[in-house]
Amino acid sequence: MDNGNHARLVQLAKEMTRSLACGAETIHFEFLAEMFVHNVLTMSGHRKTSASVWGLQPRALARVVDYTYAHLDRRIRLEELAAEAGLAPSPFIRALRSSTGRTPGQLVRDIRMDRAKSMLRDDRHSVSQIFVSLGYATHSQFSAAFRKAVAVTPSDYRKRHRT
Repeated sequence: MDNGNHARLVQLAKEMTRSLACGAETIHFEFLAEMFVHNVLTMSGHRKTSASVWGLQPRALARVVDYTYAHLDRRIRLEELAAEAGLAPSPFIRALRSSTGRTPGQLVRDIRMDRAKSMLRDDRHSVSQIFVSLGYATHSQFSAAFRKAVAVTPSDYRKRHRT
């Protein structure tokens, strides 16, 4: 492993530690951990990657995830996420996919579902409050997206995971 690869892994490990220490959302840590594993597998030859495709730097990914959490109540455009990472849209898509295995749309969906699950475990939030705060126009739109991602309805999830 060359010094650049080693430095990248050290930077990812530091970001993962910071994520845990500051109590960031679980999915934030998971994205960083996936980047770490992806990089180790790629560097060891267990996963092929194109030499022309580079992943996001951990701080850029953290900015994208933080921006997404801050704007979940509305439609988030690709250009906004790319700007947070300091890239044009096309290189951002490639870098995000290389780093996390996800497209920008999948990233936003996963973050929305992570927040939805967290809010559903807390009885203080009605399902109506949850879907509005996550940028869904209707209850049925939210329920369909949640069911597709989690394989149960929001109500069933709430019944099974109340705190």
